[in-house]
Amino acid sequence: REFCSFYSGDKTMAIATINPATGETLKTFEPLTDTEIETKLELASQAFNKYRHLPFEQRALWMQKAADILERDREIYAEMMTLEMGKTLKSAIAEVEKCALVVAILLRTIASKQQPSLAATHPIATV
Repeated sequence: REFCSFYSGDKTMAIATINPATGETLKTFEPLTDTEIETKLELASQAFNKYRHLPFEQRALWMQKAADILERDREIYAEMMTLEMGKTLKSAIAEVEKCALVVAILLRTIASKQQPSLAATHPIATV
């Protein structure tokens, strides 16, 4: 079973999100064109070049916010994982929580290596 786009002659087939437990097609998407992909890659490159020069403290705040959102909305993400990947709800919730925890650990580790005083004076919350 294909879970991504593929080429059939000169036509690109739609991308489908399929519930692996039931085989039900949940949603279909038209794949991006080469031009759309190039545009998105260029925008991502520009954003990277802009944000890479921001202070660690600012980037850490955004990453912590992302971890907070994962933790806050873990059931929403877990339900999506259950539908799209066939995970049990319990294991999907655990995976979302793990992702949030990894962010917190990574931020704390980077802070302690780059700026030992930052880690001591600006602790990053754990999940």
